Amino acid sequence: MGSKKDEISPSDVTLNMDSIKQVNAKPLRANAFSAEEEMRNQEEHEKQKIGHRRIDRQGEVSYKRVPSNALMGAIQLGIANSVGSLASIPKRDLLLQDFDVIHAVSFPSYVLK
Repeated sequence: MGSKKDEISPSDVTLNMDSIKQVNAKPLRANAFSAEEEMRNQEEHEKQKIGHRRIDRQGEVSYKRVPSNALMGAIQLGIANSVGSLASIPKRDLLLQDFDVIHAVSFPSYVLK
């Protein structure tokens, strides 16, 4: 511990701190935004977008521009249709062939006014 190699002089510390300051220094950029950039930043702040999920100013959430309550209604309708159709099928053992068939049911979209 008493050797000269272990000792650090104050001038070494000053030089090291100065070199760190030079490395971390970033060039200053003018803060002058054009009106278009300000408008774009404001729109981005007003309507947050996370992937395909968006939240508008009123707080309404949409996914791929479809309101979340419409998606919930469609899911409920699909589940009700699937469960309701099972009532007409007699009970039997589940077979591997049951997974081969894919049933597609189209539901017309409508808007209540």
